[in-house]
Amino acid sequence: MDLMDNKVSETNLMVSKYWFGDYSSEGWVVAPSDANSLFERLSHYSLDFMILPSWSDAVSCGFCSDRGEYYEILRDVCILWSQDKIRSYRFSDEARLIKLVLILRETDHMMGRVAEQISYCDLCLISLSNINVQEVYVTYN
Repeated sequence: MDLMDNKVSETNLMVSKYWFGDYSSEGWVVAPSDANSLFERLSHYSLDFMILPSWSDAVSCGFCSDRGEYYEILRDVCILWSQDKIRSYRFSDEARLIKLVLILRETDHMMGRVAEQISYCDLCLISLSNINVQEVYVTYN
C-alpha cells in the first residue's frame, strides 16, 4: 500500500503539519504552492513531525486542483531538497576527505609510472654505455 495514498483522518488531529499546509480545528492554512516556498517550509520543520497526506487532502484544502498537479509540485520540491542535500554534502568534511584520498591514490599511481619510466631510461643508458661508439660508426659507414 502506498503511504502517499493513505487518507489521514482530520477529525482526531488537533494541529497537523502537512508539507503543503497546516490543519487545525479552525480549518486549513494552506502554504503557497511554489516549490521554493514549500522547500523553505520543509527546511524549517522537522520532517518527523509531518504527516504523510494523500493527494486528495491537498485537493480538498485547495492547495492544488488534481492529483497530477499535486505530484508535479511534490516532484519539484523533492528536486530542490535533493539539490540542497547534495550541495551540503559536497562541501562537507567527509567529501573533502574522499577527494583527498582519491588525489593521493592518483598521485601514487603517477609516481609508479614515473618510476617505471626512470628505470626504463636507466636500462637504456646502461645498454648505450656498453656499446663501443667506434664499432657502431665503422659498421654503418
